[in-house]
Amino acid sequence: MVQQWLTLTMNILVTIIAVLLVVLATQMGSNAGSVGAGLVTLITLGGTMTNIIMAYTGLETSLGAISRLKSFGEDTELEGDQHDDIVPGDEWPRLGHVEMKAVDASYNGTDTVLKDINLVIEAGEKVAVCGRTGRFVLFTTTLSV
Repeated sequence: MVQQWLTLTMNILVTIIAVLLVVLATQMGSNAGSVGAGLVTLITLGGTMTNIIMAYTGLETSLGAISRLKSFGEDTELEGDQHDDIVPGDEWPRLGHVEMKAVDASYNGTDTVLKDINLVIEAGEKVAVCGRTGRFVLFTTTLSV
């Protein structure tokens, strides 16, 4: 949204400067070639500034995703940590997996965004499911579910 607003503002600014250039050129009786070169340069400058804005916002988005992935890798505790204080009984399986078959998901009961998803996560795997907002859900498996 900010990218669109900055692009619109940049285009309006270029338009205002172009109108001022044409008004000054017609009132002062300037050389037509110089005015044309000035307009072409102005339009090129506006396009370049728009591309810079798009590249910068794309960079910000990518850096946010990299930061989330880095924190996921660093902050997610390893399985079998010595600080675990819950010890299951001997009858509890040592290995397991998570299996999802034909799962549909939606946001707050709206249209289904994930349809007929099949997923198998084997024992010891770590899986992060990232959504459109960049938030992720962590699945880890060590025991049967």
